[in-house]
Amino acid sequence: MLAHNKAFFDAIAARHGTQPGHAAVFSRVKAAVAVAAATAAALIPLSDASTRLLDYACGGGSVSRLLLPHVAQIVGVDISAGMVAAFNEAASNQGLARDEMFAVRGNLLDPASEPDLEGPEFRDFDVAICCFAYHHIPQPGPLTLKIAERLKPGGRFALVDFETHEDVGKEWHHVVAHNGFSREQVEAWFAAAGLGKPQWVEVGTGTSVVGVDEEKEDVKIARGVFMAVGTKE
Repeated sequence: MLAHNKAFFDAIAARHGTQPGHAAVFSRVKAAVAVAAATAAALIPLSDASTRLLDYACGGGSVSRLLLPHVAQIVGVDISAGMVAAFNEAASNQGLARDEMFAVRGNLLDPASEPDLEGPEFRDFDVAICCFAYHHIPQPGPLTLKIAERLKPGGRFALVDFETHEDVGKEWHHVVAHNGFSREQVEAWFAAAGLGKPQWVEVGTGTSVVGVDEEKEDVKIARGVFMAVGTKE
């Protein structure tokens, strides 16, 4: 599945988040994450003078760019070279220096790639976020532990993804590992990773286009979106 996801996201890097079936959901969620992170100090404390943020599975950096005014530095990591290139191009186009915002290709679940993520710039983050990636990842529990290891004590991890929903269809099974998650699943991962019991935020429900039927009509499903925020013990 990893190879399929790399190829899939490389192919859509230039238009990720703008497809008709996803644009509205992404826009709403990005705004909700940015508002929560920027205004709820008790939930995700941020400082434009000192906060270092890890955006794991960062994609093209759309969420990072919304959060950048509220933090000192953002480091993105993604398995897709195409997404990393889009992330860095957008940062460059904004005139941002590397010590403000940059991304690299990497996979915390692949030991062969971890040496590239061993420098001090990839550790001791104040905040980590992961938006809409977990449903593509076969092993979300172990990944939660790996992300938690990159946080400093007291650091926060904000996970954004879909609540449990109906099957997206077999045409997506090569890149989608899970049809959303329950609150109990997420709480178990956070507890095992030393992130305590996460605060749970209902972001809302969005409708996504997941295919086309025999009559050439869009097939849509409604999916609830959550944000879970845990604190490293």
